[in-house]
Amino acid sequence: MRFFHRVQADRVGFPYTAPSELSDPRNRQKLLADLRAYVESVAAEQIVWYKKSRVSRQIASLWIRFCSLLFLFLGGLCPLLPRDLPRSPVQDFEPWGYLLIGIGGGLLLFDRLFGISSSWMRFIWASFEIEALLDDFRISWLKILLEDKESDSLEALQPFLATADNTIKRIHAIVLQETSSWRTEFQTNIAHQMSLGKSHSGDQISSEVIRSKEKHPGVVRKSD
Repeated sequence: MRFFHRVQADRVGFPYTAPSELSDPRNRQKLLADLRAYVESVAAEQIVWYKKSRVSRQIASLWIRFCSLLFLFLGGLCPLLPRDLPRSPVQDFEPWGYLLIGIGGGLLLFDRLFGISSSWMRFIWASFEIEALLDDFRISWLKILLEDKESDSLEALQPFLATADNTIKRIHAIVLQETSSWRTEFQTNIAHQMSLGKSHSGDQISSEVIRSKEKHPGVVRKSD
């Protein structure tokens, strides 16, 4: 967690130096410093966003899981309680058990349909990946500095540019993969929700038809 307080969330501007100014070694050193600050700010921005966003998902997921297990446990316990307990306002606990089990299962279904726990896991994984990528970028940058013997030449800029370019692309790939996973999960949950609604409406129509046949058998046979 110390890393979370060390990084900066504000993204710096993209560095640019006119080609005519790169002949000056001071401008080249400034370009490299600005380029490194830009790459680190891009990574830090994503890390801070994922770490802040995962807190609300974590709290919601833990509360949903805890309440769901509590309701399921109490629901399973209700049928075991004896009837007509002394000083109890409830005479029969068995119907309350079904209600509590239904609430517990509904909480789990709510978590699945809205992807609360899964988004928490995705945010943790994405932040860890970008943190590891940022550390790898810093070590690679330091290695290039130590191995560079012609720091005053324009060709010496190429390894730094390649490292920065690779890091930026990998950061965007991680974010894109996480967003793609969210989109796939969202579409799957919507389709599952629609299928539940259709099956519920179909069962309701079937039950209404059965009740209509039982009440008016002659009229139903005529219409058939």
